[in-house]
Amino acid sequence: MTHRITGEPFDLPTTLARHGCRLYVVNSQNDEPPGKAPYTVSAIHDPICERSENR
Repeated sequence: MTHRITGEPFDLPTTLARHGCRLYVVNSQNDEPPGKAPYTVSAIHDPICERSENR
């Protein structure tokens, strides 16, 4: 492990994908009451991206 990322975008993560210098995380909504969307998707800057681009 090189980094640990925590915070609201990572509520109940089920999937993580990288595209360019962004990380996209899909969060489950299984803990929400019926009628709420089944998932959310959040995007954050990939903290490793800058180091790999400067090599």
